[in-house]
Amino acid sequence: MEEESKSDTPKKINRFKTVPVHELKGHTETVEYAKFDSSGKWLVTGGMNNLLRVWDVCDDFKLKRNLDQVPVEDLNFVEWHQTAPLLLTGGKDYMVWMINAVNGKVMANFMGHEEEVISAKFSLSDGGKQIISCSSD
Repeated sequence: MEEESKSDTPKKINRFKTVPVHELKGHTETVEYAKFDSSGKWLVTGGMNNLLRVWDVCDDFKLKRNLDQVPVEDLNFVEWHQTAPLLLTGGKDYMVWMINAVNGKVMANFMGHEEEVISAKFSLSDGGKQIISCSSD
């Protein structure tokens, strides 16, 4: 029995050149989240140091706010409101936190889950007046 020969056709490899646009300094641990708001003006980053930072994209990615009042437990997500500068975050502390990204204040924390919160989002049909969350419970 003859051995099948492999095709001699070279594989096409796409080569992309990456160019850094801006380096955002300040996190001391791995950054796990980087999300733009719907306007594209704001960027939130967060990661293993459990700190969220809000950057102004239109002002040369200037750091606008350190959100250090968020939980000290591991963060599992960060989500923007679709029209307002509001963020949702949460994780292993069993809560969902709503934060004003402009002034850094915690507007509310929602309790009730009995395990870590995996995700939360603002509702779409009513302009984000409600929140839905899911957790490991």
